[in-house]
Amino acid sequence: MGDDIRKAERILANYRSELPEPDPDWPDEVQRVIECIHEHLYRPNLKVCWLKEQCYINGTHFTTLFKYYTGMGLKKYIQYHRLKVAKQVLSEDSLKDITILQVALALGYSGKGAFIHAFKKLQNDPPGKWRTKQFA
Repeated sequence: MGDDIRKAERILANYRSELPEPDPDWPDEVQRVIECIHEHLYRPNLKVCWLKEQCYINGTHFTTLFKYYTGMGLKKYIQYHRLKVAKQVLSEDSLKDITILQVALALGYSGKGAFIHAFKKLQNDPPGKWRTKQFA
């Protein structure tokens, strides 16, 4: 099982390293937050308030500004990338034995329930059922 975890961690690391740089024409604060999200994508409890603090963002207009440039809000942007890489891990044939909980924790979710809820919201199926369909 240790090899499975290491392989899953490599997939997560590769995904993060291949994320595109923010557009240099975007405002500096949007670029800083995107870079911070990419660097800390799998940090447990990655939250908007933590990002604003880390990136020295003040004011309430920032979330609107971020959505204007990226096409999605901060939370949705984080979930989108976490769940996109989750699907890579869950569809990897050699990782069939890795548990949903292990995937959830590797992605920074607080537990299995939070991950299942987020995954189901995006995919309309819980991750276990989605995974089963991939191998059917």
